[in-house]
Amino acid sequence: MSAAAAGQVATWRAVLDAQSTLMRLYERELARDCGISLAWYDVLIHLAEAPDGTMRMNELADSLLLSRSWLSRRVDAMQAAGLVRRCQAADDRRGVCATLTSEGRRVHQQADRSHARSIRNHFSRFLAVTEAEIIEACFRRIGQHAHEALHVPGYPGTKEGNCIDRASRDPGRRQPASSG
Repeated sequence: MSAAAAGQVATWRAVLDAQSTLMRLYERELARDCGISLAWYDVLIHLAEAPDGTMRMNELADSLLLSRSWLSRRVDAMQAAGLVRRCQAADDRRGVCATLTSEGRRVHQQADRSHARSIRNHFSRFLAVTEAEIIEACFRRIGQHAHEALHVPGYPGTKEGNCIDRASRDPGRRQPASSG
C-alpha cells in the first residue's frame, strides 16, 4: 500500500473510531437524560418534522439515519411507552402510519436539548468554525456520492454490483467450487 493510500485508510479509521465512540457516548447520555435510545430519538425526530407529526411506516423506515431494521417492533415499544401511536393512512386505508403523541413531543424536545448538549460537549467544542465548515462540506460531498451510489445499478455494494452476482452473470469468469 502506498503512503498516500495508508494515510487515507488511517483517516477513514479515525473517522470510524470517532463516530462509533461518539454514538455510544450520545446513546448513554440520551438514555441517562431522557430514558430513550438513539434509535427511538431518530424516530421522534422524523415524526416531529413531518406534517401533523405523522408518517407512513415505509416512509419513516426510508428516512431513518440509524437502524431501519426492527422498525415495527420499535414503534410497538414506543407506542407502549406512549410516545407514538399507529393509525391508518388518511388517503389509503391499507397504509399504516405512526403519529407522535403529546408525550412523544415532550420527550422529543427533552431529547433535542440533551443531544444538542452532547454534541457541544463532545464534538463542536473541539472544532474551530472554519474546521467545522470544512468537515461539513467534505461530508456533504461524500454523503451525496454515497446516496447516489446506492441508487446506481451496477455500483459495487449494490445487488447488481455484487461481485458474486457479477461472476454468476459473466460466463468468462471462473466460478467458485461448490461445497456440495
